[in-house]
Amino acid sequence: PAGMAATASSTSFETRRATQKGLVENAVRSTQTAEQFQKALTATLGDGEVHDKTLLELAFREVLEGQIRSAGGGSIETPVVEKLISLGRWCSEHKLLDEAAVVRFLEDILDCQTIKGCERIFPFVERNLQLVIKSPSLFVTRTKFALLKICNMLKNRLSKTTNTAFCGQVSLLLAKSLPLSEPSGLNISGAFNPNNNTSIQPDDSSSNEGSSKGGSSKADGGESSMMEVEAKGDEKKEDDEEGGGVDYAFYKSVWNLQQFFQNPATLTDKCDEFVQTLSALLEVF
Repeated sequence: PAGMAATASSTSFETRRATQKGLVENAVRSTQTAEQFQKALTATLGDGEVHDKTLLELAFREVLEGQIRSAGGGSIETPVVEKLISLGRWCSEHKLLDEAAVVRFLEDILDCQTIKGCERIFPFVERNLQLVIKSPSLFVTRTKFALLKICNMLKNRLSKTTNTAFCGQVSLLLAKSLPLSEPSGLNISGAFNPNNNTSIQPDDSSSNEGSSKGGSSKADGGESSMMEVEAKGDEKKEDDEEGGGVDYAFYKSVWNLQQFFQNPATLTDKCDEFVQTLSALLEVF
């Protein structure tokens, strides 16, 4: 009897799954509205039967999987997929699906793409994510975790040298989506890397002066060296007049701030220097 009950339960689950998959497929391929889909879904429930969010999400993901397979290596931004994502978002807002369901749908799409494919469809993914983020009822804690998972998954797949622009797009999405107080973006433990040194380039003007002095002491090539220095001096003067020149003292001050960020403990001895440099920086910007 126990085995028969398990078989009946399994059959009931498979029947409901197939029914709901058919409803989703019909909704995304027709002009059916979200309200009409909800009525059709409610009509499939028996007496005393409770709606199962997980079962409906499975039906959505199976329909989405079919669309991804049929697209092959082509574009996934089809009207059917667009409507599926839109319908999923509506169902999440009306408690028919989990709040993070749409983010998981988008994750499934990215999982099935190459890196070039991910880069190509990222505007589509970002556009739909922004709609979720703007909805207070959907952008809850579990949705934030799902968003972090998507972005971290992408960044782990990308090369920091060959996919620099795409990495920046993913980071910008996170920066725009999550508040500054988000724990995942905070250095709660206070760890820092004092070995992360920033090299400051030497002053070109001083090196040019040195080379001009050395050049004048030589019998051969002295005149040409002076001409080169004068030409560089004229170029620098033109840049300064056009506002394109960079003040070396200011450049050095800006990058000297890095020493305080890489090792905050130095602030105890050089606090005045930090405040003075930061004030000068803020006056410019």
